[in-house]
Amino acid sequence: MKTGENTKIYPPLFLGLFILFLIFFGCSRMFPDGPEKLNDVAVTASLQMPHRGLSAEMITKILLEITGTDFKTIEKELTLTGTKAKTSIKVPADKKLTFKATAFQDTIAVLQGQADVKAKGGDQVSLPIKLDFLVPAMILTPPDAVIKAGDTLTVYLEARAVSDLSTIGARIKFEQTSLDIIDLVREDDFLKKNGGSVNQLPIPTDDNQGIMDVVLGVFPASTAVSGSGKILRIVFKATQADTADLTITLDNAFNSDLGLFDKNANLMYSLALGNRIIIHQ
Repeated sequence: MKTGENTKIYPPLFLGLFILFLIFFGCSRMFPDGPEKLNDVAVTASLQMPHRGLSAEMITKILLEITGTDFKTIEKELTLTGTKAKTSIKVPADKKLTFKATAFQDTIAVLQGQADVKAKGGDQVSLPIKLDFLVPAMILTPPDAVIKAGDTLTVYLEARAVSDLSTIGARIKFEQTSLDIIDLVREDDFLKKNGGSVNQLPIPTDDNQGIMDVVLGVFPASTAVSGSGKILRIVFKATQADTADLTITLDNAFNSDLGLFDKNANLMYSLALGNRIIIHQ
């Protein structure tokens, strides 16, 4: 029997296979299947709400738009979870891009903010986008607080992003079982900044029902004010442990005294945002 006939080595064949492997490997490096990672920037955009009262219950949609020179615009819809929204996306390196986020209530844009990015390839960028009001709003600040029973807390009623504001009608509801009002003072610096005076109806406060109606106006109407500022200062005393929610109502359909009106007595589309006070024993 002859042995070794099926184990003959052919050096030229192996040399040829080795050369083919080198050619294939070199081509795969020259022409990769996907884009090189160093050509991209990984951006994580997170939205910062102007008030914690703005939650998924109030915001219908958030649209993120990414634009830049010689760049095809990218639009992405974000999901608001509680009071937070964020997304991660890859964009080209060394190109100035603008990330603009717009929040809608139904079909009306109510919040907007933007930030710019220009980073080197391979970078990972954290991009906070601070939103601000596009429509008039009445808010309570601070948006949340933690205190102990027996402590006092100062809460402000504030206007945001108003234009030619002349009249305010707001109903504030509070937890009368755990909060007592010990002081109530109007803040006039903002409302008088154009030289007008402030006319106010008496503020009826029903501690038994936890209701306070604030109705006041700037006179004459030609001195109406724009921008943001404080309207009222309320000092509460916490009487027992509780989670106390304070709400604002501007619903003119509910009460004709409520709402925000401009100098021509036109009712403004507006937001109303309360706050939450956590009281420990």
